[in-house]
Amino acid sequence: MHHFWQTLPGYFTFPDFYRWLAWEEAPELLVEVGVYAGQSAAFYATELFNLLSADTPCRLDLVDTWTANPGGLDAVRKALEPVAGVIGAYHQGISWEMAARYGEHSVDAVFIDADHEYESVCKDIDAWLPKVKPGGIIAGHDYTPELPGVIRAVNERFERFELWRGVNDVGDETMRGKYYPVWCVRIPI
Repeated sequence: MHHFWQTLPGYFTFPDFYRWLAWEEAPELLVEVGVYAGQSAAFYATELFNLLSADTPCRLDLVDTWTANPGGLDAVRKALEPVAGVIGAYHQGISWEMAARYGEHSVDAVFIDADHEYESVCKDIDAWLPKVKPGGIIAGHDYTPELPGVIRAVNERFERFELWRGVNDVGDETMRGKYYPVWCVRIPI
């Protein structure tokens, strides 16, 4: 399937990370926290679609309030119709409240890209970290001085993490020339 994510509005700057996650880690369940209009979800879901065989159990669950997107949840569902087969649940609500819908150690990977204020990022990490299986991945977007709340929350919660630089030639025109790194932590086994 050809990628269609660039036809959607958004601020997606981490295709290398999502490609690595899909192809190298192949999580059976990734939860994306903070979806906006579905641009990054479309990229990841297309990667999954291209990777999967009929017996490969992979899915992408989406969590957002969908209040920032003018079309709301209905617009995101419509935008992601081409990859509906790999989209699992759509959870509409506050992300740390939606985390309660998942059991402890039930998720292979979580990607946090919701509210970037310090308190919200702390709540997201604290709520989703127990949901990730040992050996799984918790990661997030926007580890940049322009969003100091993200940096502070990540630095306070993790001694070590990997940074993926991101790319500057994708996403919304306002993102051109900017790098918004991804932070990534593998949960110890």
